[in-house]
Amino acid sequence: MRFARQTSLVTAITLLWVTSPASAFTVSSGFTRGCHEEITWAAFQGFLLELPVMGIPVSEDAVWRELANFLLEEGPVDPDTVDETKRFFLVSLIVGVRSPDTDGHSVTNLAQLRQLHSDPSPVGQYAHSLRGKDDDDAEGNKRAIQGIEDLIADELRRSDEYLRKPPDEQIILGSFYLDYYGRIDVDVWGPMYHLGRAAHALQDSFAHTIRSDADNLRKITHILNYLEAIGSDFDENRDGLAHSDSMDDCSDADTEDTFNAAVEATVDLFYVARERWNATDPNALDHLVDKWLTLKPDCTLENSFCDNARWLKQVRKKQTGPYFKAIFGCQISEGTSSSTPLWLVMGLLIVLGLFRRRQRFDPHQMR
Repeated sequence: MRFARQTSLVTAITLLWVTSPASAFTVSSGFTRGCHEEITWAAFQGFLLELPVMGIPVSEDAVWRELANFLLEEGPVDPDTVDETKRFFLVSLIVGVRSPDTDGHSVTNLAQLRQLHSDPSPVGQYAHSLRGKDDDDAEGNKRAIQGIEDLIADELRRSDEYLRKPPDEQIILGSFYLDYYGRIDVDVWGPMYHLGRAAHALQDSFAHTIRSDADNLRKITHILNYLEAIGSDFDENRDGLAHSDSMDDCSDADTEDTFNAAVEATVDLFYVARERWNATDPNALDHLVDKWLTLKPDCTLENSFCDNARWLKQVRKKQTGPYFKAIFGCQISEGTSSSTPLWLVMGLLIVLGLFRRRQRFDPHQMR
């Protein structure tokens, strides 16, 4: 069966989006592609068609095939040019790219998303290219960037490790959520899944930083903070600028440059993976880091982070504030996200409750 898209459901999901916590490029629902998917599609469509497929295991399960049909239907690549193995690549990559934001949970599951995005561990924040709790002051930028580099290196290492396993051990379970159908455990190819997780962190380094226009957005001047911005003890001078919803929005014309740079960096990451898988360039990751994850020194608020006033202005448009205040409409300091009326929250919860009664996705119906 196809993944049906009822108009009333899409409308409800769109409304529920208003209250969703944001800590990464806009997260998609099960029926629309978000920024990570858009970036990944743009970067992967050329890479996808030239990937060698000999000797790559493909799961016999029907669920990933139906998901692949859905993704290809929504994507820019002609489905007729994508064979079965490359379809399996695609599903594995997209599930991996989405997993740091949703971990297989609905984007309307606010409590679960809040828990994921406010993971107090440094690694939990580095997965989204954000500062960890102790990444304070100017030195915090250096520590955060090092943490992001380490996380990407670790995901690529896991990708390499799966590639070296016997074919039947290269296929693992990933989680994917489609609203109305629920959480789906789907077979994925381990090397591509972990490449997707690495891509997520790299892509977020364009949404969660201020980058240098003078360096074609290749150097970072400042890392944003989400974890402490949602609390009550946030200090911008110590903790860095608060995460910004306006930087996450890739539909905004003002973020077109960061979107395009993220696509270019993701293409570079895919080629890093290819070089590592083929054992042709063991230093490929170092080249990527030098190109895209280098900190430009002496950039402060006083000098608009090295004359990047337009990005500072973009960050200031819609900064993240304490959750409690954002939800219940309490007084919010200037520059934080606008509040959501309590009546809207309650109404949307009622709508969501109604959908829970509807039929859930049953992968066995496709067999």
